[in-house]
Amino acid sequence: MLLELALRTGEPAVPQDGPVSWTAHDELAEAAAIALTTDVLDGFTPPLTGAEAIDMTGVAAIASELTGRPVRRVVVPDDDYRAGLLAHGVPEAAAGMFKACRQGEFAAVDPALARLIGRPPASLRELLSKEITRSRAT
Repeated sequence: MLLELALRTGEPAVPQDGPVSWTAHDELAEAAAIALTTDVLDGFTPPLTGAEAIDMTGVAAIASELTGRPVRRVVVPDDDYRAGLLAHGVPEAAAGMFKACRQGEFAAVDPALARLIGRPPASLRELLSKEITRSRAT
């Protein structure tokens, strides 16, 4: 949702954040399937993260490079952003995501996802490139 809006408007308008180790939903689903159908984890719950942690300023820079047009990160007040999310039906727990980002809760990078799926996880650059290609096709 964040990336789609940023690509459309050229301005990801979100609260102050911190680095996030972005992951692809399909890779997390693949890891979950492996965990559920094998004993590879043997009760252990590893952190499933991307290979790098990037904040929204970094996301905007990558999007700018990939689209060839300016994408400028805009900081908005937490309360305004939260109110907008809640008004659009986002669950209360998700509305506090940016505070958690600032506190470093999504910054960890761990090799567990790569080990589980047998390859490096897709980078944010790769994920954004796919999203940009998909949005241009529609």
